[in-house]
Amino acid sequence: MQNVLRASFVLIVAQAACDMPSAEVLDAPRVLALRIEPATFTPGAEHTLSALAFEVGPELDWSFCADAWRPTDPPSCPSEAVELGRGNPLTATLPAVDSGWLLAAPATGEALPAVKRLTSDTAAQNPELVGITRTDDGPSPPPPASSLMLALTLADPALAPELVVSWYLTAGALDPKRTLASEPATLVLPARPEPVRVIAVVREPAGGTSWTETTFTVDGP
Repeated sequence: MQNVLRASFVLIVAQAACDMPSAEVLDAPRVLALRIEPATFTPGAEHTLSALAFEVGPELDWSFCADAWRPTDPPSCPSEAVELGRGNPLTATLPAVDSGWLLAAPATGEALPAVKRLTSDTAAQNPELVGITRTDDGPSPPPPASSLMLALTLADPALAPELVVSWYLTAGALDPKRTLASEPATLVLPARPEPVRVIAVVREPAGGTSWTETTFTVDGP
């Protein structure tokens, strides 16, 4: 398990400049995404930090590194990490540097942490989401192994072509695995009746992040 977590963290660090990996089936506890509010990173200012976690307790340890985190177990900071505190959400004063890497790790148990690149030279905004909607005309609740068309609804639809959506789900398959917020995605449900949780993490070019989710109940005998 430790080797799997370490390998996954290497992938996340490698892709963190363009944010987190694309959609996948969730089969282990992990932190999926991080958000700061205000969304624009202001060095030395107070921000509220929040994380989207899957099967992880409410206690997260937050820290900041001026350099990219080393993919060790636990992750290490080449320039000495700044500990920000524990909680989710957490209000903390971020270091007075122009850029760095925010990390949130579960306080207890084995689970994959998440990192977020912060820079003060871009004006970010966390997208306002309405939710995930089903756009097909199939039966509700849907039968096993059926396909559903999903769309993301935004408070401001004009922003949709600029926003990237990473999709996560607890069962079944989703295609494509990453979309723009203006594009639909096809969810293929599992072949047995079970609830399917679908999570959409939405990011804008300057680094703003939001998320929303829904659960589909699969019908069956």
